[in-house]
Amino acid sequence: MTHCFALASLMGVPGAGPLVDHGLDALTGRLRDAEHGGWFAAVGADGPTNTAKEAYGHAFVILAASSAVAAGRPEAQDLLDEALAIHAERFWDEEAGMSREAFARDWSDVEDYRGINANMHTVEAYLAASDVTGDKSLLQRAARIVERAVHVFAREQEWRLPEHFDAEWQPLLDYHEDEPAHPFRPYGATIGHWLEWARLTLQVATSLQQSGLEPPAWMREDAAEPVRRGHPRGLARRW
Repeated sequence: MTHCFALASLMGVPGAGPLVDHGLDALTGRLRDAEHGGWFAAVGADGPTNTAKEAYGHAFVILAASSAVAAGRPEAQDLLDEALAIHAERFWDEEAGMSREAFARDWSDVEDYRGINANMHTVEAYLAASDVTGDKSLLQRAARIVERAVHVFAREQEWRLPEHFDAEWQPLLDYHEDEPAHPFRPYGATIGHWLEWARLTLQVATSLQQSGLEPPAWMREDAAEPVRRGHPRGLARRW
């Protein structure tokens, strides 16, 4: 919501600015873990209701802060600097070129699971942060994630991009088969995400070009495939 109200503020929507500041106050206050660093996904009247440190939520902190910086809101730059530093230290896996999934509150016990959803939103966050900071390394990280997710994982599965992986990034195709409607990690492939990956692939290609970097030739071609396969006719042909 902080991101959405930042966009509204940039569009000149009356009253949007103070709502961005309210979101920033939450992210620098109750949602922030002052003891161990990072952010809680949810808090209640008595404190955090979810103490795990999750890549999914931390990507949204980067996105919110980036948009608030673009909107010129106070406190936004400090929040963005902190969020990027924590993500680089804890979540970004340079060797894998992907984001880790989750830790315990004190950053111990990294989860063996790896999720494509958190990485999708990490791409979105890195693109936004690169736009407002001019840091091309963030754009290059986004490109690495897209390459592995779309050009490797999706292509290997005939464009049915798996959602769930182990710590070595091997697909877990039967993950939550016994709980297909799991609210955060549902079984199988998520077709709506295919369309998001297609859009993000094109956005990365455009951002690379605008930054003076040559986008790989495969990006535009590969971006079309998830859309084709996600269309009802494509699904009918495939299944």
